[in-house]
Amino acid sequence: VFLSSLYTSDHPLLDPMVTGVGAGFIIDEDGTVLTNAHVVERASTITATLFDGQQVRVEVIGSDPDTDLAVLRLPRGNGPYAMVPLGDSDQLLVGQRALVVGSPFGLGFTLTSGIISGLGPLPGKLGLMDARIIRTTAPINPGNSGGPLVDTHGQVVGISTAMLAGAQNIGFAIPINTAKTVLAELKHHGRVVRPWLGISGKFPTRELINLFAIPLREGFLIEDVEDGSPAAHAGLRTGALD
Repeated sequence: VFLSSLYTSDHPLLDPMVTGVGAGFIIDEDGTVLTNAHVVERASTITATLFDGQQVRVEVIGSDPDTDLAVLRLPRGNGPYAMVPLGDSDQLLVGQRALVVGSPFGLGFTLTSGIISGLGPLPGKLGLMDARIIRTTAPINPGNSGGPLVDTHGQVVGISTAMLAGAQNIGFAIPINTAKTVLAELKHHGRVVRPWLGISGKFPTRELINLFAIPLREGFLIEDVEDGSPAAHAGLRTGALD
């Protein structure tokens, strides 16, 4: 599906409405659509254009910025919808043929091709928690975000998410297996619940303890406790070195 989002502002006179484009794909006959979270974030209205040209409003039922994934719902009365098969991204190999489907710059449905050029983390801290991000030479442009990365068997193995600015033929996709791990929670709860302690620190080595004569036993040294965190409520404090 081709997605067109309308973003409104709290101060429309100073900051007028803007539009954005993206893509997605239908994963079940009820009209569940998988896309990127950044495509629909803060959007007031989202319109989906299906492959047959039909335009419908969609509803966001779940979003997870950490994995940059969002789940949308097409109108139930228009189904059953044609859906795509999901593959297994853990089986991908470098050099394997890959196809990207989307609507770059809103110019209509487009297919681009390339290969899987790498499997590894994104450069910098972009919020994605999966270390096995897919790199591909298939061109990815604005409007491809959220669209499917497909193998030669027609199975979705990834979700296009980003391109490397200033580079050619270096695009990134979220593995479909990452989406599978959060899909149920997004559909039923609207978000992903993750455990959180709110502490950071390290395990000092025996050599470090002896070097600085720190009066510590071996264990985890708490260096920071976030305000309002479960760790703070439990009474944990930072370790003192004096």
